[in-house]
Amino acid sequence: MIAGTLLCKRPWRESYSIRGFSLRLLPGIVLSSVGLSFVLNRLSTAIPMPKAFEEMFKSLAHGDPILSILSLAIIAPIAEELFFRGWMLRGFFANYSAKKSIWMTALIFGLFHLNPWQFLVAMPIGLLLGWLVLRTDSMAPCMIGHCVFNFTGVKLLLPLAALFGHSEESINAMTHLPWDMVAFGALLFGVGMVLLLRALPSPNDTTAPVPVNA
Repeated sequence: MIAGTLLCKRPWRESYSIRGFSLRLLPGIVLSSVGLSFVLNRLSTAIPMPKAFEEMFKSLAHGDPILSILSLAIIAPIAEELFFRGWMLRGFFANYSAKKSIWMTALIFGLFHLNPWQFLVAMPIGLLLGWLVLRTDSMAPCMIGHCVFNFTGVKLLLPLAALFGHSEESINAMTHLPWDMVAFGALLFGVGMVLLLRALPSPNDTTAPVPVNA
């Protein structure tokens, strides 16, 4: 990322804009991120997964709790946001329309994961986070949303499943997330988006980040 800013002759603050934002956005960011995690979990299982990949994903989520939270729910989301919704999206904003820039960044973000299951998850969340950057001109909200999204999938899925009467054993034995949990996730996502839209300023009052030469 440092090399990228040097090669593009772009100030660090322009590539990685982490500005303050209204705390009124937090409830919407959290609820929509938690809900989307449930919905996209179901979407990703639409493609049959080989046993080797399934075991790999489970081992990542069920390893050392502190290490898994630190690596999967904090470091990885922040680093990915700095690169994709920071350096890359800024460069696209300088050369393409906001809509095209967000779509291209989300597509590359999905392909970056190098497997179809995470692609189906990464691209939609990439679209949401790119839109958040556009509307807030700050990477801070999308970093929070990404961290909440990953933390939900890594550590909250099983505890929340217990609230619906599903044991850890039954969830692990299932090919797909139960529909009651998916419906609950869709409801959370919808409520979160309504709260976000109400808390965000009007699009007429917000512009895309200042274009810079890529």
